[in-house]
Amino acid sequence: MNSTYKLLDIEIAVGSREELLLRASELVGRGGAIATVNPEILNRSLSDSELKDALLNSLCIPDGIGVELALRSRGCKSARLPGVELGEALLECDRCIHLGIIGGREGIAEAAIEMLTVRHGNVIPEFAICGYNIDYEYIGRLLSQKRPDIVFVCLGSPAQEIFISKMRHISKNTLYIGLGGSADIYSGEKRRAPYVFRALGLEWAYRMIREPKRLKRAPSLLAFYINLAKFDRKSVKIGKKVPKSQG
Repeated sequence: MNSTYKLLDIEIAVGSREELLLRASELVGRGGAIATVNPEILNRSLSDSELKDALLNSLCIPDGIGVELALRSRGCKSARLPGVELGEALLECDRCIHLGIIGGREGIAEAAIEMLTVRHGNVIPEFAICGYNIDYEYIGRLLSQKRPDIVFVCLGSPAQEIFISKMRHISKNTLYIGLGGSADIYSGEKRRAPYVFRALGLEWAYRMIREPKRLKRAPSLLAFYINLAKFDRKSVKIGKKVPKSQG
């Protein structure tokens, strides 16, 4: 049975890396939405009702080390599965995957889908759309005509989750995945952190070193843990245990 754990009122899928990937892959061909969540996204959902609604209607996969540590501190052993790895792992299958990518500056989505097509011979590119000045009507027509198996939505949060929430009804058998800046990495425009950073859960630190502007987002991590503590105290006060993994 699929296991989940609730953090800040959002159900998070938990399990080994292989189990998380299996749950995601089960949606290919069936359709649905996947959100790759980190502390910033979960914390923002407390004040953004559109984002919260989108997360409540998605399979939420723990992306960052912050979410993994929050789960483990509550006795829930779960791996994390970064979105950039999840997206590409879903393409590693025996069936043909009709793929669309939305996001990045001009030319990034096109380069990303070209590189993924080269790396995965089963990928059939359907469309690649710049992430600036999104035209909902145009994309709606594309989704209706192409009906891709998977769409990588790389608009950053909360834009990508809200976009998916508004558009997923158009092609119901399509799997929509919010993947943040993954298009930049797939295209070769940016590189991921070296393996040692990723293995230690310090990819976020590498990004901050490379992109100092990310430092302004650091307070959201502290706010995330403060809000978790508040939720824990509230649960104790009303006589409820902190939710455990559901098997």
